[in-house]
Amino acid sequence: MVGESSVISCVELTMNLFTPIDLDGVISDKDVEGGVVRDPHITVFFGGKSYVPSEEVIPFLERVCPSEVSRIKTLCEKDQWFGDRVLDNFYLSNFENDTDTLVLKLKKDNQLFEDLSAINKTMRSKYGLHTEFRNYVPHVSLANLKKGESKKYLNNSTLYNVLQDSFIKPDDFAVSYTNHEDVETIVNLTSYNAVDRYFRLFNQEESRKEVMKMREESLKNENQ
Repeated sequence: MVGESSVISCVELTMNLFTPIDLDGVISDKDVEGGVVRDPHITVFFGGKSYVPSEEVIPFLERVCPSEVSRIKTLCEKDQWFGDRVLDNFYLSNFENDTDTLVLKLKKDNQLFEDLSAINKTMRSKYGLHTEFRNYVPHVSLANLKKGESKKYLNNSTLYNVLQDSFIKPDDFAVSYTNHEDVETIVNLTSYNAVDRYFRLFNQEESRKEVMKMREESLKNENQ
């Protein structure tokens, strides 16, 4: 059960990002602070400490933004990728703050950008603005890096080639709640791909553990 007190609310569009190789193989461990993102999403609305009840989000949006929600739900339902490749609809960029974030920003010249922007504006009017960033920039975070380390990846040919052969699609609407102990709870608002996403994340974590085990064994052998 998610309580209303001391939580940060964030309405999300969860995403399925397929890359031909794990981004851990492109982004250096020494540059990472927070890690490569395993469960990517686009923030639809950051509610901050303004509690956003999960049960009211979809009914509210279907009432005030019916066309926008319907189009996004159709993308979630479709058993096909969004565009031919990731870079058809996104471009590689970054945010530089106390730490850096390597991101895929959604291009402005497509319907999803317009629909998400309209939904974000509507939710801001209902719940208020709870971020220092006044302009809405729909994006998918790829990795959280140390301060000053993201810029060099913007012209990294290996990363660019990986993204050239990568695919992406929306999975589901969701709300994440983060408490004062930084524990996150995600509540699915739709369930088009929830089961597939669960097993995808499970398999990714198992693969990651296996890779880490192999790395540790390799380092152990080198030191013998």
